[in-house]
Amino acid sequence: MLGGTVADPLPSRPAPPADPLDARVQRSWLLLAGSIALLAGLVLARIVVPALPLELPILGALAGVAGAAVFARWSVDQRDARRREEVDNFARVLQGFSRAVSPDAIVEAIMGELGPGTEADHLVVVRRRPGAPILDATLVPTRPGAPRAETVLPAVDLDDPGGSPEERIAVRVRRAFGLTNVLAAPLVAHGELLGAIVISRRRATPWSEASRRLLAAAAAEASAALARTVTHRAAQAAATTDALTGLPTLR
Repeated sequence: MLGGTVADPLPSRPAPPADPLDARVQRSWLLLAGSIALLAGLVLARIVVPALPLELPILGALAGVAGAAVFARWSVDQRDARRREEVDNFARVLQGFSRAVSPDAIVEAIMGELGPGTEADHLVVVRRRPGAPILDATLVPTRPGAPRAETVLPAVDLDDPGGSPEERIAVRVRRAFGLTNVLAAPLVAHGELLGAIVISRRRATPWSEASRRLLAAAAAEASAALARTVTHRAAQAAATTDALTGLPTLR
């Protein structure tokens, strides 16, 4: 499937866990609900049996409810802050694409804006060379001042059925550059695979859902930008070339 992302295809790994911030918020609400239920039970027992010495347990339950409420609010604030950061990262990526008017500029926008938001150590943009079964891969470390690296990869079987092409690209990128934990998303324009974006990091921990969403969104926007450049070039060629002779028009 061309529309998704693939993580570390060699070797395969289990599905990524749920977002830890969402899980923390869920736990905080469960803790708050449990604290309230405990307090309600103690108060009810105190009403039914007035002689029971439940003052201290009730005070403790009240303190537990207050603590659970603070924890729940803090968890929600942390999740919302991460969501705002994710939106800001995506807006920055979109702004970079909006300024790009050529395929090379789109690649530069990907490299300049995507790395910080995904917590990647390396970013690789892979483009299919027109008219040849070859992939041009450019690796850019996210560490400032680190040099780029370029290589050429085979692309002869990317259109074969069975398995996703971005997975095959990710495997080749990983082997060519000696990467470890990789995550890839395809670049597609007008139904044609143009390449892929591959991010990598040294840590073996699973990629966060925020990183996955940002990579997928960036790949979709980059694909749309590349499609616009292809359409623009085709229209420009049609406007300046005679359809019958193939020669440049008078204009």
